[in-house]
Amino acid sequence: ITQAQIIRLLQEIQKEKGLAYLFITHDLELARLFCRRIYRLVDGKLQEMLTVRSAS
Repeated sequence: ITQAQIIRLLQEIQKEKGLAYLFITHDLELARLFCRRIYRLVDGKLQEMLTVRSAS
C-alpha cells in the first residue's frame, strides 16, 4: 500500500462521513495536497496559518 492510496482512502472516508482530521506532518507538499488549512508551529507555538486553495 502506498502513501497516495492511504491519502485517497482518508479523503474518501472524510467525504462520506463529514470528518475533520488533525494531520501532523513535516512534509509540507503532502499537507498542501491533503489539507485546506495549515498551521505552522515553531517550538510548540503557532507561527502562522495558511489557507490552501482547493484543487476541485
